[in-house]
Amino acid sequence: MRVALITSWPPEVCGIASDSLLLVNHIVGVDYTIIDRPFTQERVMGLSADCDVVHLRYERNLQVAVDPQWFHALRAQGKKTVVTWGNAWPGDHQDDAMISVFDAVVVQDPQMHQPEKNWFYVPQGIMRVPVQTEIKPQIGTAGFPNYWKGSLVMAEVAEALGLKFLDFAPISRHADALGMRKEIEKRCHNCEFIHEFLPMEQIIWRLSECAFTCWLYIAHPQQSGVSGSVRLGLAAQRPVLLSRAGMYRDIFPYEDEIYFIDSDSVGTRQALDVARPLWEAIQAGTAKRPKRVIEEMNWAKAAQMYTDVYHRVCGLPIPQ
Repeated sequence: MRVALITSWPPEVCGIASDSLLLVNHIVGVDYTIIDRPFTQERVMGLSADCDVVHLRYERNLQVAVDPQWFHALRAQGKKTVVTWGNAWPGDHQDDAMISVFDAVVVQDPQMHQPEKNWFYVPQGIMRVPVQTEIKPQIGTAGFPNYWKGSLVMAEVAEALGLKFLDFAPISRHADALGMRKEIEKRCHNCEFIHEFLPMEQIIWRLSECAFTCWLYIAHPQQSGVSGSVRLGLAAQRPVLLSRAGMYRDIFPYEDEIYFIDSDSVGTRQALDVARPLWEAIQAGTAKRPKRVIEEMNWAKAAQMYTDVYHRVCGLPIPQ
């Protein structure tokens, strides 16, 4: 099967670019043609000419130039169209004109799985890579360092517990990494910052040496999308501490192996009320760690689910 994938793509510093690369590397039986920037009608129509399916990895802040009319034209040529919808704000789905031009919509929130509407849940994948076994007294996090992601609270937690703070905070157009670093250094005296946009395998390897990883997003329950950064912590197989932000809604069912703070706007004292006993449990060897979530959301399974969607829209038997 030949699929044209419209997406940001490495070396662009972008989570969707990294995610798309993982999809291509894990899928079986699909020959991809990558259509990256610039997103123009001429490039989309030309590069997808010999493809059966055209798949858009959509996030409205990244692909503002993508025109729904292109997909009407592609369908008129007999091609099938699929979109992975990266947003989840009210109005970004059934009320958006873009949705109507696709034969299938892939969503990353399991509550939005509605096959009768041709909306199919596929998890944002979790990598299976080697991890370390020797643990250091440090907290780790990763992702574009926006203020609403809670890094300042994490730094204060690390300082209060006497732990090092390891922060993968790439320099990019998405956030002021150096400005955030200055603020973190005011709050925590033992910090390490990685400002390169490294391959995920390298980030996971370093996170796996941490006592625990932490993401304390301050986000409305209906915040757009689900978190990609937290997948790095899950893949590291260390205890994970999260706020109750909407961008983690797809992993709320895994409370038996993930630590949650019951707020989507966490302060330092509230975070310490959970982090202190977590650190004690880690030292005692009794802390819970992600296992089932990795089994159920690993990239091999996610890639197979994408293959199933492609077969459905083409009217082909679902691979067994």
